[in-house]
Amino acid sequence: LCLAFITGIIIHHTYPFFPLSPILFCAVLIPPLLLFGYLKSHTIYIPALLLLASISGFLHTANSTRQPLHGANIFSRITQEEDAVLIGTLYGMPLFDGKKSTVIIKSHFLRLKHEKYPSSVYGLVLLRLKDMWPSSILPGDELVIRTRLSRPYQFANPGGFDYPAFLDAKNIQIIGRINSP
Repeated sequence: LCLAFITGIIIHHTYPFFPLSPILFCAVLIPPLLLFGYLKSHTIYIPALLLLASISGFLHTANSTRQPLHGANIFSRITQEEDAVLIGTLYGMPLFDGKKSTVIIKSHFLRLKHEKYPSSVYGLVLLRLKDMWPSSILPGDELVIRTRLSRPYQFANPGGFDYPAFLDAKNIQIIGRINSP
């Protein structure tokens, strides 16, 4: 079952744009088939169970790699690297590695450089500052930040670290940098 589930994951990574309707049709059809196979004959039971595990792996991966479609999500607003004013809440404790600080902001409003007024958005943003984060700003504080935002980049090395997927697992889909505290 585990290998069948992994096969479904691999199939999704190989064919990510495969239409979901046949997969969902099979997912709905297989449970009654399993029940019928278990009651009548055990010959169809194991292949149907393995197929259901593969479909589950495919659907699980398709769900976890989907991009938000709603227009108010900050991911849909940032398509390329651009300057912006971000209004949001400091989501957690800032991290400082000796050279730079990293913070996560829960966004509320965004004004891009070419826009006159901020618009409502939602989503988490990972920001980096090449300095120590001001100690007077604590989690829960509302902030107005001038930043340069972009979508996370992915290196083209085959089998390399998938930075966008790593951040997406933490519900972070936009990154940025702050030039000055």
